[in-house]
Amino acid sequence: MSEYRKMLGLVTLGLFLATVPSAVAATPSEDLSKTPAAVQETVKKAIGKHALAGVDKETDGGKTVYEVDYKVGDASYAVVVSEAGEILEHEVTIDPSALPAAAVEAAHKAHADGKVGEIDIVAAGGKLYYEIDVKVGKETYEMKINADGSVLADAIDKD
Repeated sequence: MSEYRKMLGLVTLGLFLATVPSAVAATPSEDLSKTPAAVQETVKKAIGKHALAGVDKETDGGKTVYEVDYKVGDASYAVVVSEAGEILEHEVTIDPSALPAAAVEAAHKAHADGKVGEIDIVAAGGKLYYEIDVKVGKETYEMKINADGSVLADAIDKD
């Protein structure tokens, strides 16, 4: 099975699991209540009754977005929402052992002295890729890498 198909399967499974009803109710968040109404509405629909884990206001390309973390069982998910309430990205945190060898090699090649942190599979703009945090000294780089090891982005994470 190709690496792309494996990644697609993992994301599909993750997104499916995120929609399965859960007995865990979403915890009201002061942060969520401070977001625009459109964001609140989208988030409530996206996470359903799953446990809200946090809301971060960020800037992406000069625009304000909200990254909303939530839990489904022991799995960590996030949805990135524009101020207008549009879902821009879906993310699921994965175990480093699920990262394809080509993506691991690309991260090590770019930052040989770095330590790999959180790894997410991201679905955005009709594409799937890995988002890998690599800590080098005091800086954390956010790398976006395809399953074949091609690097889409590699920049210091300013958040």
